Amino acid sequence: MSAHTNPSHTIIYEGGKPVYAIVPFTEYEKWVDENIYIPHEVVALMVKHSCNLFGAWRRFRGLTQASLADKMGIKQQAVAQMEKTGNHHTATLESVAEILECDINQLSD
Repeated sequence: MSAHTNPSHTIIYEGGKPVYAIVPFTEYEKWVDENIYIPHEVVALMVKHSCNLFGAWRRFRGLTQASLADKMGIKQQAVAQMEKTGNHHTATLESVAEILECDINQLSD
């Protein structure tokens, strides 16, 4: 029995635990942007180097912190700090996304 009361949604249980949710496709489309994904290679770099998406995309594109900094017109230490903190201004993320040839949404964990 589902505790969810929306009649257009269905929850499928296995062993008494919810494992799947069936929702109308129009709702699904609101939640998922099919054009935004993280390539397996980028995720593998995150695991291998214990880094965030920012650092993994940089490595995936074959850039060093220094070369990315040069393209951005900043110092290498600034790139290192951005990779470390994960806090970035939208304008910075837009610039990095353009350089790394990815979507801005692919840079945030």
